[in-house]
Amino acid sequence: MKLRLLASILAVMTIVACSPSKDTNEPVQKKDSTSQSQKQQKSGKYSIKSATLELSFETEGPARIKAKNILIFDDYGNKEYSELKTEAGAMMDVHQVQIVNNGVYYSINMNEKTGSESNTPLQPKLYFCELNDAMKKDKNIKEEGGETILGKPATIYTMNDVENDMKATYSVWQCVPIKIVVSAQGMTVKQTVTKIDETTPIDPAIFSPPSDVKLTKVTPQLDSKDSDSTK
Repeated sequence: MKLRLLASILAVMTIVACSPSKDTNEPVQKKDSTSQSQKQQKSGKYSIKSATLELSFETEGPARIKAKNILIFDDYGNKEYSELKTEAGAMMDVHQVQIVNNGVYYSINMNEKTGSESNTPLQPKLYFCELNDAMKKDKNIKEEGGETILGKPATIYTMNDVENDMKATYSVWQCVPIKIVVSAQGMTVKQTVTKIDETTPIDPAIFSPPSDVKLTKVTPQLDSKDSDSTK
């Protein structure tokens, strides 16, 4: 039961299947102050090269959870580390790590020291540097002005995804969501940035899974019986 509930909570944050189709010719829309020449020189999820963000995480609904989330990324998001850990006394003991390292995706349960490794994302996710008109139309995403959070100018987007019965509001800075409110599956998830660090160097070791975690390689094209395991 706990695992199913946790999967539902995490899915609320990542269920936005907005990847453009392979044959789309829609231009990419980027809402940041980066110069056009800089945009042409880089390719990634975010408009800023690296940063460390600390965020508060709270749910309302069937499971009330308070947690802390940390997001660390480098190379414009081609390398990314996200760690969600519930606070002491929470009804669920959650310690989940997601790592992306140049096209390799890890999802790790730190409590059980187990996880999966894949060459494709296990769950679709919305990246605002990839947002184009076709994707906006498909998920009914609209720009609704802006706000300032921790001194950072953020663009506000709303989404009404009728297909997945999901509504969301995103405040986005440099293509990075720094405040998210999502309602879906009978629950509401709120995530808000509490600290942004753009200056501390990123340790590249953070983008490798811990050595004591047992990983199962997942190949979406194969049945689960064809997957193999490594340490």
